[in-house]
Amino acid sequence: MQKYGIVAVMSTTGLPGRAAALTSLRANGDQFASVPLAPRRLGRATYRHPTNGQRPVTYDPRVLAGVMRFYSNTTVLRDLLQDAGGDAWPTRVITADLGRLVERNSFIWSVSGYATIGHPCDLEATALERVYEVFRQSKYRPSLVCDGAAGAGVLGISGVLAEHAGIPTLGITPLQGMASMAPRRHMIVHGSTYADREVAIGAAGDILLVVGGGGLDAVGKPKGALNEALAAARSGGVVVLLAQRSTDPTSFAQAWRQQRDMTEAMRQGRVIVIPLTTKRAIANGIHQATLAAATTPQRVRQSRIRQLQATFNH
Repeated sequence: MQKYGIVAVMSTTGLPGRAAALTSLRANGDQFASVPLAPRRLGRATYRHPTNGQRPVTYDPRVLAGVMRFYSNTTVLRDLLQDAGGDAWPTRVITADLGRLVERNSFIWSVSGYATIGHPCDLEATALERVYEVFRQSKYRPSLVCDGAAGAGVLGISGVLAEHAGIPTLGITPLQGMASMAPRRHMIVHGSTYADREVAIGAAGDILLVVGGGGLDAVGKPKGALNEALAAARSGGVVVLLAQRSTDPTSFAQAWRQQRDMTEAMRQGRVIVIPLTTKRAIANGIHQATLAAATTPQRVRQSRIRQLQATFNH
């Protein structure tokens, strides 16, 4: 991974620092509350919104400058990112790097959860700070943290904490999400809308940490974090559930137990529920998840990376 600069420190000039970002994320779930984003068009690129039709692709130049390298399977999009000042490569470059991490038995964590501006995230921030305290121990330290690259809610908090801890980050954002993405060292641009990235996020990691998050849509189909958790479970990954406090029947906290693939993964010891957000409970849960991931055969882990590349090729 070092060959492609994954250990380099990213630039965040003009964006809120760690303390300001975490304060606003705790208060209202917005990493950029103190320094609002100012999106501009990315050339003539557009995407189809499910309800609003064709929409322009936009980005904030300060965020783009904070991404060490972009990845896309679309030559046109790579060219537009290069024109905007980014460094863009085919996705096969990053998936090859992920494969090398798997060969070295380095665990990749993905993070999923609430990413909506306007809702306080104090409990989630405290829980994630405790997670990253455990990650500072070498035996639990992820080789990479992957998420949906948003600057809101759980994803914003995790991105800020990972960078502060010096853990390399990989964001996966659709064209729709480029307007509100936050800096990550590496950024895959995949799909048009948020739903298009869900399977990729779930399949990217050996362990998926779910902190709150979406469950069922209006017609009872899995969405958001639940889709990501299902992708992780189906690909042989470990799913860790933290701060699942919602009583809404459609929330992840209530809906995941009705999903056969999740209950089967739990029976196999691949779903770890952390019932409390105390330091001890979180440390124990991460320990259990690491042990479970260590028993996953190499062929299953490599198959997941191949599945990920196939997703990007689709």
